[in-house]
Amino acid sequence: MKKYGRYVPLHFLLLYGLGIVLQDHHQLWTVGFREGLGLLVVLLMILYLAGRITRTFCSYLLFFLLGLFLTHQSEPNNSENYYQNYWQEGSVIRVRITEELRANSYNNRYYGAVVQVASQPVLGKLLLNVEKDSVTQFKVDDEIFFTTPLQDISPPKNPYDFDYRAYLKRQQVSQQVFLKSNTYLHHQKEPHTLKGYANQVRARLIRGLANQGFSEEVLSVLQALLLGQRNGISYELREGYAKAGAIHILAISGLHVGILLLLLNFLMKPLEAFSKGRILKTMLVIFLLWMFALLTGLSASVVRAVTMFSFVSIGLLRLSKTSIYHSLISSMLCLLLFKPMFLFEVGFQMSYLAVFSIVWLQPKIYAAVSIRNTIFDYFWQLLSVSVAAQVLILPLSIYYFHQVPMLFWLTNLMVIPFLGIILGGGICIMLLGWWNVQIGLLSSFLERLVGLMNQVIGWIGMQEQFLLDGLYLSESALIGSYWLIVTFLLFFQKKSYRYLVLGLLAILALQLQFFVQKVISLQKTEFMVFHKSRSSIIATRRQHQLQLLNSDEVSNISEYLEGYLAREHLEVVEQKDPSNVYFFKEQTILLVDSLGAYPSSVQNPVVLLKNSPKINLERMIKSIQPIQIVADASNYRSYAERWKETSEKFQIPFHSTSENGVYLLD
Repeated sequence: MKKYGRYVPLHFLLLYGLGIVLQDHHQLWTVGFREGLGLLVVLLMILYLAGRITRTFCSYLLFFLLGLFLTHQSEPNNSENYYQNYWQEGSVIRVRITEELRANSYNNRYYGAVVQVASQPVLGKLLLNVEKDSVTQFKVDDEIFFTTPLQDISPPKNPYDFDYRAYLKRQQVSQQVFLKSNTYLHHQKEPHTLKGYANQVRARLIRGLANQGFSEEVLSVLQALLLGQRNGISYELREGYAKAGAIHILAISGLHVGILLLLLNFLMKPLEAFSKGRILKTMLVIFLLWMFALLTGLSASVVRAVTMFSFVSIGLLRLSKTSIYHSLISSMLCLLLFKPMFLFEVGFQMSYLAVFSIVWLQPKIYAAVSIRNTIFDYFWQLLSVSVAAQVLILPLSIYYFHQVPMLFWLTNLMVIPFLGIILGGGICIMLLGWWNVQIGLLSSFLERLVGLMNQVIGWIGMQEQFLLDGLYLSESALIGSYWLIVTFLLFFQKKSYRYLVLGLLAILALQLQFFVQKVISLQKTEFMVFHKSRSSIIATRRQHQLQLLNSDEVSNISEYLEGYLAREHLEVVEQKDPSNVYFFKEQTILLVDSLGAYPSSVQNPVVLLKNSPKINLERMIKSIQPIQIVADASNYRSYAERWKETSEKFQIPFHSTSENGVYLLD
């Protein structure tokens, strides 16, 4: 590994990545664009004039500062022309559609670039939620005008829920807007950006696929495999793929582009017979990979994968493993220079870890068993690739998805051999569909093959006894897991006891971290009102138990709070208590439900309102003088808004779980 460690772009990548992380977490860079650019120019001048040692130091410093600077510049809110600096309620906002997202039950959803506020040109990005309409359908590069007030993205309502606000922040989105059909002006425009043209091409290809006579389910899978369009995939099919460990098949990623690269290399192998044929072949392969990216709409995941394998194609010219490592490092640095926030995207992290893991470990795993039979050897190669990829992405899978499909190897063995056929045949039929040419035999073959793949994956997904779920890793445990895995892999490779000691230290560190986390968790005592739409979840936490009090739906509470229970090492205990007065530590808690009855003898309680009680809140406040009023999500929204106004009138703190999330009293 030492020869790879001496590759200078790797040093640049590590320091540049450190700059991105520190800027994202601590906002170290605060100077403007001109000042920052001036500082970087000074460093470049020093690099040109200084001696070797100073030049080396300044090179490293340059990439570290570049990570800070470009991360700062990638956030639109750091620009003077950021739209929030000019927006006022009632201002006309002009937005250009940049990407179509998966719709929910009520709204079509899009990302949009804010082009203008009133008459002021601005920068920024919004999440658009447009009420579903049988007529209106936005396309990339369309523009809309509206005056509807903008809303901040809400934080998670319960502990350890998915933080959608943090996710959107990494996409440079901090606000959203909800538009009804009569509140905006839609201006249809011809495509004028590269992404707009790409989206137009993809839309025509999708229409061509739809005209081939595929069933709805097969068509949705083909659109996902070939064009990255997953909007038509049903929830049940998506869940089946996830439980079988095959969800990556439904998103164009490194797997699809890697298979396409192998197919193109095979088809163009005759070019190697000519002088400079290998260089010509590589150039043609890279060109066709980028044409494929254009056909799929230039989505971020496809651009990442095609960039990575473009560099890998160049590295393969030298037929050296070292050059492939160098290609991976160089492509990663190139992508992060273009968009620093790629570093925090799950697809980016898992793609590079999987490819690096395959290049490093697959030859060693494959060489461990010698098989002479050609067919069995082929499947052993597939199995070794699957196992090698899983080694380094396993901790990341647990961290993000909280589950491990133990039959991932079976899924890959049964699906990957046919995936190349589906991709090749699908691309052919998709291109023929551009000219409305139909080949019934090929369409029928793909229909049966994709249907068979869905059935196989569905059957594997139903074997839930092989699905390990409810697994959680903290960030420190994630780092410790990689420390453990890498040190033990290096120990088995180099047979050096130094790595064995480091691996044992990793085990001790992980055990200590889990032990301390559990001790801290068991010492907590809390009264909690969780958020669940149209329901009440009231509980007290004592040591390792979460005791439920007056909760409406106890049967599925463990599933609803799965993340919280697993990370805090708690078990649910049902404790139905008919009383409406509770005592927690030295605080009295008064529960008022739909009956609206309460004892006037209780003074200075925390009042908890549930199930929309019809009460005169002013009279209650004057009677029992509460220190705080809490309303959970079982109440009508109009009631909660009225109670909030009344509480503010009497200067009493008001907490609504619909707005503020979980209520916590410790």
